[in-house]
Amino acid sequence: MIRTDIFVNPIWEGDIQLNNKLLSHFFDKSKELNYIAHDKSSRNGSEQTQDLCVSKEFSDTKRRIENYYIMETGLKVQMGNAWICKNITGSYNDLHLHGGSDISGVYYISAPDDCGGLVFRNPNDCVHMADNFVKDPCWWGKYTKKVKTGMIIFFPSYLPHKTEVNKSKKPRLALSFNMRYI
Repeated sequence: MIRTDIFVNPIWEGDIQLNNKLLSHFFDKSKELNYIAHDKSSRNGSEQTQDLCVSKEFSDTKRRIENYYIMETGLKVQMGNAWICKNITGSYNDLHLHGGSDISGVYYISAPDDCGGLVFRNPNDCVHMADNFVKDPCWWGKYTKKVKTGMIIFFPSYLPHKTEVNKSKKPRLALSFNMRYI
């Protein structure tokens, strides 16, 4: 018997070195200038910046992320928007997805122990009707990825995802972004 997996939902992960000090500065400066987004998926005191792609100072980070994806997958992409989210103790991001893009991603500027993982929900609604398919990953209802500082994760923009509650005493700081294939 041959198994053919169709409608696969890939997740790519790796480590990349970005200028975390500069990224933290972007968040602090955005807060100082009240360049904070409202009515997003952030809950219980978390905050996120508005789009960083408009800043010339962000262009090197943008280029490095695009090139990393191209190098690893062979597929050309262009980043459309990016923002930094700060999750303080007790905060999290609700289940959401990213319309208008092909690939979304997150880079962890700071991910202390117990800061909560990244949870992906299976977009196939049928798997949520019964829980007897737990042995085969294609039937899992969700997948939780433990995160760490310096980790980057790419995933299809249509894949529903959320974060677990940050139980650490330190904030989780993450750069999120959307890209389109070119």
